[in-house]
Amino acid sequence: MKAQRDSKFELLRIIAIFLVVYDHTSQFTNWDFWTMPWYKQGLIQLPVIGGKLGVNLFFLITGYFLICRQNFRIKAVIKIWLTTIFYSWAILALAFLFKWPNLTQKTVLASLFPVSFNGYWFITVYLVLMLIYPVLNKMILALSQRQYIWLLTVGFICLFIWSAVFNNEAAGMTAGSTIILGVYLYFVGSYLRLYQHQFRIISNNKLINGIILIVTILLMIGSILLIDWSRQFTNAFYYTQLVDGNSPLELIAAMALFLIVMNSRSFYSSCINRLASTCMAVYIVNASLLTKGVFYSSFINLKSYQQTPGIYLIIMGAALVITLGLMLLDLLRQLLLTPIEKRVVAYLSRKILKHIE
Repeated sequence: MKAQRDSKFELLRIIAIFLVVYDHTSQFTNWDFWTMPWYKQGLIQLPVIGGKLGVNLFFLITGYFLICRQNFRIKAVIKIWLTTIFYSWAILALAFLFKWPNLTQKTVLASLFPVSFNGYWFITVYLVLMLIYPVLNKMILALSQRQYIWLLTVGFICLFIWSAVFNNEAAGMTAGSTIILGVYLYFVGSYLRLYQHQFRIISNNKLINGIILIVTILLMIGSILLIDWSRQFTNAFYYTQLVDGNSPLELIAAMALFLIVMNSRSFYSSCINRLASTCMAVYIVNASLLTKGVFYSSFINLKSYQQTPGIYLIIMGAALVITLGLMLLDLLRQLLLTPIEKRVVAYLSRKILKHIE
């Protein structure tokens, strides 16, 4: 009998994907920033905090659960790949049918081969993690706790401090969209699972974690507003300096939120678990290179509301509607295509395992 998923973590997945969509709703809108005062620019840019926070949560959840598994999950890899191909090709077909203006050689190739041609960096990193996690687990379990802490400390300094504070390109200057960052976050999530009983003062105290979460988010908000203010005089920094994927504040905030959920009471909700099963699909449709330009600029068009006093709430409301709408879309896909998907996954997994074993 298949074990039921703990709905508190499934709810966290839903929160994480909403944060990503919230970021994209602001980031992919073609705002006229230079017609706004700096503080209004800052308000519109604040949702960007949610993007990498949500991504970090996904990787932490992955490490937390997969550290307890040793078997290669080929069916899960194939299922994610098929979902990516389905939506990527469906969106490409719509783009050709309606002659979307952003159809280029780059977007066509990225849609035809989304994993290879960087159509979705997160999906690429996630699939690589799914392919190598049994090896990562062997490495992790071979470490003593002291060695593990040393590895995480060195990784934190190199990947987060050097990158965000010193702009050191050795850390990978691609807004945290790298496999090495995904592996590091996997290691952090695994550590939280393996040694959660040894740091209860911090991990079990929701008040402490709540304060840490609020403080780090306030610091990120402050960094955006301060940089926007300073750009009146100098362009030395971009507003995402301390809120991109290599931001130490994003990592700390994600860990604090994760620990709050981890130490909350477990529960089960079939509705929450069902909605959580759509999170990957929501990301795939929302982050497509083709839908970015057309959907947000032409269809949603929040730019027309940029002078509205409540624009921040409008962005949040639009993100919520988009998230729920895409979840319902994928539930419909699951209803219609799951029987076919199961047969294809079973067939491909048998073929692949036959050559591996």
